[in-house]
Amino acid sequence: MCFITNINKNIWVKTQNFAESNILQILKTNQMQKLKLIEGEFTSEEFKEVLSNLYSNKIKFYERKDFSSLIRSGENDLIAIKKIDELNQSVKQFLEIFSRAKTNNQKLIVLSEVQIIFKNPEIFNKKNI
Repeated sequence: MCFITNINKNIWVKTQNFAESNILQILKTNQMQKLKLIEGEFTSEEFKEVLSNLYSNKIKFYERKDFSSLIRSGENDLIAIKKIDELNQSVKQFLEIFSRAKTNNQKLIVLSEVQIIFKNPEIFNKKNI
């Protein structure tokens, strides 16, 4: 069974299950905040530097999380390990983009946004950000 959900006037999304449909309903409300992370035109070298720093910090975060779990419980943090693998795959992708841009002497326009959803909407309503 599929659900069709209208996120806003112009975007309709097809979801596979009811849980996904509920998440999209949250997105329609004012419970989501959007923050610009990256917005600009970059040379290939600038692009590489910006994304390398972002991915490096995220990978280090999950490595520390895994190490902490190992020290405390003697077990790896499987979620952190999965995230590290996913991030490393993204690094490979962005390095391929960097390589193509550098080879062709291309500038890149990079847009990135962070979307934040309060899991408990009553918290969001108490303080307007």
